[in-house]
Parts: sequence; C-alpha cells; structure tokens
Amino acid sequence: MISGAFVEQAFASHIAAVNFMQYAALHNKVYETTEEFMQRLSLFNASLEKIEEQNSSNSTWTAGLNHMSDWTNAEYDSLLGLKNMDVDVTREDAIWPFRGVPNADSVDWRTKAGVVTPVKDQGQCGSCWAFSATEAVESAYVIAGNEQVIMAPQELVDCAKGMFSSHGCSGGWYYYAYKWLKNKKTMTEADYPYTSGAAGKETKCAYDEAKGVTNVSSYKQV
Repeated sequence: MISGAFVEQAFASHIAAVNFMQYAALHNKVYETTEEFMQRLSLFNASLEKIEEQNSSNSTWTAGLNHMSDWTNAEYDSLLGLKNMDVDVTREDAIWPFRGVPNADSVDWRTKAGVVTPVKDQGQCGSCWAFSATEAVESAYVIAGNEQVIMAPQELVDCAKGMFSSHGCSGGWYYYAYKWLKNKKTMTEADYPYTSGAAGKETKCAYDEAKGVTNVSSYKQV
C-alpha cells in the first residue's frame, strides 16, 4: 500500500519540476548534464522557499523569480566587483561637503518622461561602477535638454581602467569613469555594444571620438 504522505510528496516534487521547466524555458536556460539539471533544480527550489518566506511576512516589498534564481553563490558573487576596491581619499574631489539648504520642492525624475533610462543587466562582469556612471550621465544629458541617448558602459569597462583607476570586470569606482569622460566622450550603446556580460572580461579599448556624444564637464563627491 502506498501511503498518502508518499503520494503527496511525489505530487509536490512533480509540481516543483514542472515549475522549474517553465522557468527554464522562460529564461532560455540550457543544462548540459543531468547532474547540472538537478543542481539547478535544487537552487531554484531554495530560491522559491526564500521568496515564499519573504512574501508571507508583513513587509513593504515582495520578492519574485528572475534569471538568477538558479545561480550558485559563486556565480552571483561574480557580479559584486566593488568589494575589493580601495577608496582613493587623495582625490581632489574626495571631500566636498554640502553647504546648501533644504529645498521645499522636489522632483521625482521617474515621473519625467525619458529622464530615468531603462534598467540594464551587467551580466557576469563586475561592472556596476560603469553602469552607474553611464546611467547618471544619460539622465543628466536629458535634464540638460537633450533627447534620451543610451550610452556605452562597455567603453568604460574597456578604456577607463588601469593600475590607479578602475579594473574593468574586476570592479571600479564611478569617479574614475567620470575622470575618463572629462577628456573623452561617451559613445552610444549602438556604436559600442556591451559584451562583457556574457564574456565576463573586458575587450580591447575601441574608443572612437567621432562617435562620442558628450563629456562630463565636472563632478564632485558629496
């Protein structure tokens, strides 16, 4: 005789496998071996448990699945390139205290069409510094009265790096990106596509000033 508990467990396992297959299809996942499939299924189920725990709590936010829900800790950790970067406290812009006064008015730039550009995916490259710098310039460019232009973080990943600067996919700081853009122009994503997300490493600098859009005239650390 098969116990009810066994049937229930088997049914739950079947549902979990179906959910995982749907997830894999949605995100175009390909698993090379049975062992990898089972590992990813286990990671997926662990993510589901965390999501259900979060969403059953009395919280102001909810969680959901995304393309990283079957990742290992090592794969996720590869995105966090900033953790080993030292802060350069000798920079001329490093100390600039805010001396203004509170303003009664405020602007939520998300409500202004075109100012906040779409969210991007840095992929398997520690390039958060390049994306944050690029997107700040994108927004500043629109606020200055221009049409929205999606600019190229790959330019910064490949070119704004060095021993005393940022380190491509191994992490960096946004102010080194701005230092590069004081003398060079940011190119568009169309002219300098982002490839490091898949490759996990930089490529040879292919900066072309003729295709540049704008510089960073000045920057400060507040």
